[in-house]
Amino acid sequence: MVVKGADETKLWHLRYGHLNIKGLKLLQQIEMVCGLPKLGSLNLCESRIYGKQSKKPFPVGNSWRAACNHELILADLYGPIKTESYGGSRYFMLLTDDYSHMSWVYFLQKKSEAFEAFKKFKSLLETQSGKHVKALRTNRGGEVTPQEFYSFFDEHGIRRELTAPYTPEKNGVAERKNRTVVEMARSMLQEKGLRNQFWREAIATQCMC
Repeated sequence: MVVKGADETKLWHLRYGHLNIKGLKLLQQIEMVCGLPKLGSLNLCESRIYGKQSKKPFPVGNSWRAACNHELILADLYGPIKTESYGGSRYFMLLTDDYSHMSWVYFLQKKSEAFEAFKKFKSLLETQSGKHVKALRTNRGGEVTPQEFYSFFDEHGIRRELTAPYTPEKNGVAERKNRTVVEMARSMLQEKGLRNQFWREAIATQCMC
């Protein structure tokens, strides 16, 4: 009997949330990941096509960008998601550092839990890094507009930035980050034939990569 191992290029493609071959070779080129084997070609991946279909991109515009870590945090709330996760979540809030593009995710059962999630995030970030959050940019979806947020921002000297209505491109990094993790999670669930209730675990896995 002969045991045939799985194609290593496809295996790493799956491990990185269905990352394309160009992205994998870039990781190998800059030596960002240790142990990457010699990569070959990649066959058509139906799960990637299913999970990463998209519209045309927004036109490129000018916006203020952070010059150091934690100077500007970009936040976006995704949901309500039709399928409730096994943990009871229907929303997730993704917070991204504009300078490093590092992200943190918080899963919520209700939209009103966004305030408590942000307080936990602020405490974690400032305790671990010793730097303070200076500004928070969101759209006008309602997650950062309640009075409790405004009072908290005033108390801690955080500048709040709200994008103009119907202009998600003004918070493009957060919007694209949301799209990226959702597409990766969708592709992972499709590839392994898992139920949609596992979306929370799939997104958490991507944010830990």
